[in-house]
Order: sequence, then structure tokens, then C-alpha cells
Amino acid sequence: VIVNENGHLIPIYHATPTDFAEFKPGDIGIHMGSFAQAIARAQDGVEFMNQPKDMYMIKGYNFIDEYTYRKNKSIAVTDFAREFLSLQFSNIKHLLPRFKELKQQLSSMGQQLIINRSENKYTYKTIYYKGNAELVTANYLVKAIDEKDKEWALEIIKFAQELMPQYYETHLALAKVHGAVSPLITSREYELALECCSSDEEKIRVYMLYSDFLIRINDYQGAMEKLDKALAYDMDIVEIKFQKSKVYSYMGQYDLAKNILLEIDASELSTRNFNKLQTGFADICRRKSEKIDIRETQARLEELKSAYYYLEECSAPDTFVYDYISKLLEQVSYLYFDKDSLKFVLDVLKKHYKNIKKARHYNDFVENLLAHFPQIDDSILKRELSKYVINFNSYLNLLASDEAVVYNLKQGYGFCKNTQYPSGIYFSMRGVPQSIDYGDILSFSSVLETKGKYSVVCPKIIGKMLDRIDNMN
Repeated sequence: VIVNENGHLIPIYHATPTDFAEFKPGDIGIHMGSFAQAIARAQDGVEFMNQPKDMYMIKGYNFIDEYTYRKNKSIAVTDFAREFLSLQFSNIKHLLPRFKELKQQLSSMGQQLIINRSENKYTYKTIYYKGNAELVTANYLVKAIDEKDKEWALEIIKFAQELMPQYYETHLALAKVHGAVSPLITSREYELALECCSSDEEKIRVYMLYSDFLIRINDYQGAMEKLDKALAYDMDIVEIKFQKSKVYSYMGQYDLAKNILLEIDASELSTRNFNKLQTGFADICRRKSEKIDIRETQARLEELKSAYYYLEECSAPDTFVYDYISKLLEQVSYLYFDKDSLKFVLDVLKKHYKNIKKARHYNDFVENLLAHFPQIDDSILKRELSKYVINFNSYLNLLASDEAVVYNLKQGYGFCKNTQYPSGIYFSMRGVPQSIDYGDILSFSSVLETKGKYSVVCPKIIGKMLDRIDNMN
């Protein structure tokens, strides 16, 4: 290592000619003293993100003798590290496990980035890296992207750029932090990222994220230009086609959007990408429905149903699919005055409730439907829908100590709750009528506890929570 003009330890392969020019061997003791303080802070357990340079210093330098570790499975430091540490510490033995732990943490983060890449290549946190130097820098970038304080995030990225000035991911992180609030600065960072790219794969990644930003600022033409450039590098990447279809859909060119998706060979897709394909078709239908006057109720409903049927073709729906179903339900709930629309909502809830109730958009659907509940004339439909949209937690005080309301049903078992057990009690379906439903009230003889988990003994259906609520009102 050498020490640059700012007093930072820089690996030789990071150093610039300026670093070498400014390096004075006589100064090394002063700078090493700073490094020793960083090690001391780490040893004392100081939170790394309070001292961002500490984390790089300690993780970025190979103080551990890897050859000895691999050969003898024992931890030892290099001769250089031993000499340095002996000057700074009376006993370095306690530092060695800490160094190894920090290296393992960095390795774990690298593995997580690889996993993220396999799931979705084109997100800001799916950072690409080659070798340990970029991995250390990527560690900072992940922290910066997660950081809510913009100024602090920019400081972290600034330091990351000092470590690797030509690493294109630093510019992508800056683009993410600046975002739509500073579109000119953000666009410039994407252009700088492109200049720093060393492979077609890296350029495709930048163009994809660049197009996503342009979509968010409604520059659809600009987004399309970036996607065309990405496709010029590789025509077979389905994610680019998904993005292109989305842009056409945003522009109201639904036939072009659909044709792009139809060109994709669905049989060659992974389960995840097949779900994305079907969600893409569904999104086109949903956006088309928004262009239909709400007075043309049946036409609008049919378009939303078509969107739902695309999602039904997913043999292994994921959370993204279920979230989109809840988004469709929200759109249908605006047709609260139409009996066919409410029946459709009820049918979807009966089939998918246990999977969509935790979806991100489910609460939006519930809030919208409940806001129009007083205007729903069909009392039977209204009561059936209530089981899925009424928050029973607000009415647990209506239950006796030996009663609980059913809120979750699985194959062969379920869960109920009351004020004493608000987190839920397990029950078996054995001996319970097959007609059991959400909102049913169970009575039980006792509750058993096994390793902190609770189950009811001899549950029996004795009524409906909705009846209790009606009687209260």
C-alpha cells in the first residue's frame, strides 16, 4: 500500500500517478497512526457507518496471511502487518478474529449481490463487481442507496469514488440518490456511467436503469431510445422487451405494447419471467380500462377481467403477481355500484384471499371499497365482502375469553385470535365443519402451549363475528 495526499491508504493497484508523486516515506508513521485509530475503533465495536473510512481500511487490506490460513487453518498476520501492529498495540492477538470476521462479512455481502443479480439484474442494489477492490467499493454503494439522508449518502459515494474513480456503479448510485428531483444531474451521472463501462453487459445495465429514470420523469421517447441502444447489444434479453412494452403502454400504444410481448417465447422463460410476462399483459389491459368511461361499466369490467385472466395463467404466482391482483381489485372496486363487478371481486377474494391480504396494494383496495360500503345496495353481497375487508382486530373485545375469531385458513388447519391471544392461536380442522369461514367465531375448552406456540382444544363454531358487530351497532 501507499498513502495518498489525503492521508488514505491506497492499494498499489488503486494508486494514480499523483498518489505516487505525493507519497513521502517519511510520512508513513503519521498516516499509520490514523489507521491504528481506525483499528482501535473497530476493536471497540464502534458502528462502522459512523466512521466510513474505517470500514474500507480494515476490510480492504489483507492483514491476514491467507496462505497460512488455507494450509494450517490457523489465523496469522503478514510480516508487514505484524511489524506495524506491534508498534501500535501491546497485544495484537485479540485483533485477529476481528479481521477475519470483517472479511467474512464482506464475502457474505458479495454472495448476496450475486443472488440479487440472479433474481433481478436491473435494480440499483444489484451492484455488479469484479474482484475484491470493486466489492469493497460496492459495500459503500449499497449503504448509500439505503441511506435516507441524501447529504450523508452523497458523502459515502464521494468516498467510494475516491477508492475507484472509474467504477461505473458509483455513477449509478449517484443517479439513484439524485433521482427525479435533479433530472439534469441524474442524466449526467448516467452518461458518466456509460463512459466508465468496460463491457456490453455493463452498458445494458446502465441503459436499463437510465430508461427507468426517464419513464419516471415521463420522457417516454428518451426511454425508448435508451432501450433501443440496449437491444443493439443483445436482442434476446427479455427484460429489455418487458421495459419496451411498458413504455409503449404508458404512451397509450397498447397494440405495439402487446405485440412486443407476443414475440417472446413463453416456453423458454423462467417461472419468474413468465410471471412478469403475464403481468405485462395484465398491465396493458388495466391501462386500457382506465381509458374507458366509467359509465361504460361492463366494457371496463371486461377489460379488468381480461387482466385478471392473464394472471390466472401463472402456475406458480409470486408476491408480485398477488400484489397486481390486489391492484386490479382496487380498480374494480370503483365500480361498487355494479352487482357483476362486486361478484367478481368476491370470487377473486374467495380464491386468493390468503395470498393477497398481505400484498402491498391490498389495503388500498380495502380502503376504497369500505369508503363506498354505505352505497352498496345488495345486502347479501355486502355481508359476504365484509368477511374480507372488515378489520376484526377492532372488535376482539366482543369475544369472551373462551372464544376467538377465525382470520386465517390453510389446508387442514387455521388460526383464530382474541384479546388474550392477539397474535393468533392454531387450530386443527379435524372435527370442525368444512363450511368454516373467515370471521367465524370458535369456542374452545382450553388453550395448550408448546414451545411458546398456542393451540385450542375442541374448537366449535358458535357464530359469526359480523353478527356480533351488527348487534353492537
